[in-house]
Amino acid sequence: MIINQLKNYIQMKKIFLFLFLIPYISYCQTYSDYLLQKSKKVDWNETICTSEKNCFYVISDKDLFFEFLYYLYGKDGNKQLIDSSWIDGYGSTLHSYFSQKNTSYVVLWEIEGEHFPTFNSYYLKDGKIIKIGEWGISSFCETCDYSGYLIGNIRVYQYDEEIQFSFLEDLAFLDLKKGNYDDWGLFAGGELIVSFNIADGTVKKVDKRGNK
Repeated sequence: MIINQLKNYIQMKKIFLFLFLIPYISYCQTYSDYLLQKSKKVDWNETICTSEKNCFYVISDKDLFFEFLYYLYGKDGNKQLIDSSWIDGYGSTLHSYFSQKNTSYVVLWEIEGEHFPTFNSYYLKDGKIIKIGEWGISSFCETCDYSGYLIGNIRVYQYDEEIQFSFLEDLAFLDLKKGNYDDWGLFAGGELIVSFNIADGTVKKVDKRGNK
């Protein structure tokens, strides 16, 4: 009987310790959703602001034939060149996501192409813009001339120091960093997560199939 009482006592202590640690674990591991705030077609020579402190200043190079060069500036005192992208006359849309929990933004700049769109991704906080990546994302279709990807199928959230992008529907994914084409392959919906570390700026693939 004494042994059983001791076992029950140890079991109760384990349960109490677990319940005690739940708030601590929740405090140490923060989670927040980025909700799609707006999607806006981009016009030439336009200023697009996601908030009072975060603005994109867009300038087109009209000397180029059917190609336009976008300059992105962060509104942080003086305008500074952040990034540029080639547009082949197909048009583009800026998608802005907002996290109310940490008052930061994620922007996906969707640039239409001949066969699939390119998504330039940015992290915005306190008037600063950090480029996350440049990705070719499309729904896989062998018989389609153009294969886009619905913005509604992309989810953005933050887990601790990681901004993560997940995809609800099947997709083909290309990492287009510095003009190189790193073909990550084809993924079923929910298989791929692209993770951006805010602290060191690294981007990694989280493949739920176990591949690297």
